[in-house]
Amino acid sequence: RSIARVVTETALPQEPERARSGILSLLHTGDVLCVTGAGVSTDSGIPDYRGPQGSLHRHRPMTYQEFQHDAAARHRYWARSFVGWRQMHGAAPNRSHELLAQWQSRGILTGLVTQNVDGLHRQAAESLASDADIVTLHGDLDTVGCLV
Repeated sequence: RSIARVVTETALPQEPERARSGILSLLHTGDVLCVTGAGVSTDSGIPDYRGPQGSLHRHRPMTYQEFQHDAAARHRYWARSFVGWRQMHGAAPNRSHELLAQWQSRGILTGLVTQNVDGLHRQAAESLASDADIVTLHGDLDTVGCLV
């Protein structure tokens, strides 16, 4: 219960042209792993975690230990997930998801790791009949597994 509610940014973004040329250079080289977060799904109508409408401002992140050993915390987690699932269930992949799925199907990206739980990367890959390698760090709200 000691996790800080706000994380401050410490690095300044690169100039857009420099960032663009660096990304293109990596993509041309190949064997690229892409890591995404909430910002990739905002164009699908899902608020990003730390943004003005994000849940970080309303709820403290839950630790694995708290989820495992506190029944009331688990109850709150599942109640919030149910509310969030309705919004995510109605969302569709946006151009960013589609582009990343295309790059994976063409072998430009060799893998994708996401912090998102909305399933939109998987939906975009499935629309291409792609067997994309997607790792969901925090799971997926439409997939539940028993920890016992």
